[in-house]
Amino acid sequence: MKTLPGMISLLSLMSGAAWAGQVYDSQVTPRSKDGWIPPRLIIDLDESRGTAVVADGIIMGVVKKPVAAQMSRRGKGSVRLNWEVKGIPVGNVNTQENAQYKAILNTEKKTVTVRAVLSYFDNQPDGWGKCTVTSK
Repeated sequence: MKTLPGMISLLSLMSGAAWAGQVYDSQVTPRSKDGWIPPRLIIDLDESRGTAVVADGIIMGVVKKPVAAQMSRRGKGSVRLNWEVKGIPVGNVNTQENAQYKAILNTEKKTVTVRAVLSYFDNQPDGWGKCTVTSK
């Protein structure tokens, strides 16, 4: 799932993109070895417009560009983000999976938790991490 071309595209995206809001560059630690949770998640949060865009190695490997996330405020300093990635290749079983991603970004503590809800598998991989703000 973590493809080298996807990570290279992610790094290129970071260096050349014109981000709209506050950019959170998060290093995510998965709680299991199931996969589906990339080690790096980049969130472009524009709270004034109520929009968010996310990018990671899976998104860049499958979709080839950042995807929009639905954003909702959870309270002071915390937002919920939801996005979907369709057609993720599954190991060597020659099939694809769709995943609904759900994340909580704490903008005050600069932390994120992320969970993948899979269409055809029972497990719900998750992880958490710390974020740095890279631009505004």
